[in-house]
Amino acid sequence: RDCLLSRGLGDVYKRQKNMNGILEFIKEVCDDLCISLPDSIVTDDKKFNQGTQLATLGYENGKSILYLKTKYEYGDVDMAFAIAHELRHKYQIDTHVFDFDNYKTSNELSIREYNLQNEEVDANAYAYIVLMDFFKLKVDFKLLLKDDVVADVIMKRVDVIIENEYEYE
Repeated sequence: RDCLLSRGLGDVYKRQKNMNGILEFIKEVCDDLCISLPDSIVTDDKKFNQGTQLATLGYENGKSILYLKTKYEYGDVDMAFAIAHELRHKYQIDTHVFDFDNYKTSNELSIREYNLQNEEVDANAYAYIVLMDFFKLKVDFKLLLKDDVVADVIMKRVDVIIENEYEYE
């Protein structure tokens, strides 16, 4: 897809350690995905039910809301991964790539079942590509998830996205 061109702007994000830097990163990822910015971007730590979750996408009255955690012990790269992951979900919804009718939350499934849902595989794969392109970093899903099956499925999706949608500058 021609509009999924990376700007290689990881340096912009790295230089700006404040909300303006995060907003610029969000804009760049939305540009890469050819989607509009979320209708709202809200910092609300109460919205998160899992300690490791740094961002989540929600919809209220048909409006998209990207919630960002403000207090976290992880680095900016972890936040960048979470943002790219959630914006890929917005892309999935906006373009109807996946039917979310059967989608289950992490509270409804085992970790493996949750991570093997097509929507999650795709979002993790896209976020992997963003980290690789913007920050020159690779996520070791086998180490992170401690599940070779899930890691292999995500990496196969990475290959598909790179082959069919993503172009590096």
